Amino acid sequence: MLRLAHPPEKVWRALTEPEQLVHWFPAAVEAEPFVGGGVAFAFPGEEPATGGEVTEFDPPRVFAFTWEGDHLRWEVAPDGTGGSEGEGGSVLTLVHSFDDRYGAASFATGWSACVAGLAALLSGEPVPEGDPDDMAATHERYVREFALSEGVSSVLPGGGWQVRFERQLVRPAEVAWERLDPEVDAELFPLGGETAADPPVLLEREWLAGGGPGQPLA
Repeated sequence: MLRLAHPPEKVWRALTEPEQLVHWFPAAVEAEPFVGGGVAFAFPGEEPATGGEVTEFDPPRVFAFTWEGDHLRWEVAPDGTGGSEGEGGSVLTLVHSFDDRYGAASFATGWSACVAGLAALLSGEPVPEGDPDDMAATHERYVREFALSEGVSSVLPGGGWQVRFERQLVRPAEVAWERLDPEVDAELFPLGGETAADPPVLLEREWLAGGGPGQPLA
């Protein structure tokens, strides 16, 4: 939820007009303004555009649509306090529904930057470019808030247990791959030889539990 010192009609235009969306939304957007209408999302230098469908369209209150497998719902409500244009302000609420739990921190980081850009656009200020270090710090904060760094244990079909950790990283796979060097943290995690490798996607090694061969780490 974001409070904006601008009337709902002005916020609505920034949410729905392609010439305004291009300044703060992650992609250029073209949408047919009715339920069931198509939506096209285009990133600079990338083809073809991805698609979606309008699921709600109630000017100047609700604009909702799918984006491939995700669903975004933007709602604008009048806010009698905080208006700077003599017409009261607005409360903007975004609900992003998706099925990739471990992507939550990345999504939240991205949308935080986007709505900051929207607020700047509405105020007639330059839309800030996201600082990589600031965004990385924001991402880690959301990882903690959403408890995304915790492992998940499960019973193996043949007996025994498995512990799985998943993290969505903010650096390229090639950079993360370099940190998997066996000399890194060797005292904490004594590793044996490779049992599978597919750079920069998969690395599996034995963990030398108790000084001898143990279980594979992938």
